Amino acid sequence: KPPPAPEPRHYRAHQRGEKTSTNPIASIFAWSRGLAQRAKLDNNPALEHYCLALEKACIDTVEADQMPKDLRVCIKGTTKVDPSEYLLSEEFIDAIAAKLSDILKKPLPKPTPGEPSKLENANWDHYAAYENETAEQVFGDVEKNTEK
Repeated sequence: KPPPAPEPRHYRAHQRGEKTSTNPIASIFAWSRGLAQRAKLDNNPALEHYCLALEKACIDTVEADQMPKDLRVCIKGTTKVDPSEYLLSEEFIDAIAAKLSDILKKPLPKPTPGEPSKLENANWDHYAAYENETAEQVFGDVEKNTEK
């Protein structure tokens, strides 16, 4: 399922040339997961490395306290945040790109012989912990839990 689109008023502000603060993380992760699957199908370790590096760059950027307005609002618990406390859309993407560049300068890790390739990002479990579980494992036996 694709991430939700920005609200029309936000897009209209962008069209008028106003500075906006949009959070692209959901879109980035949607693409990185799709490309990671492509890497698996094509046995492409360089693409796999890029996907994991991109996700890590997003996480590291936010953990370094560089984030768009919506995340800053969540952290502060109020909509009253000063513009100096968050990054505008282009600034945030530039910050992610800088982190990504640093990560990609490191050599591609060599796979351990006999060990399957891992397309998992250790952080991914926090975003989709039940991704590979059955509905029964996640929700329990629905018939037993439903009052009659």
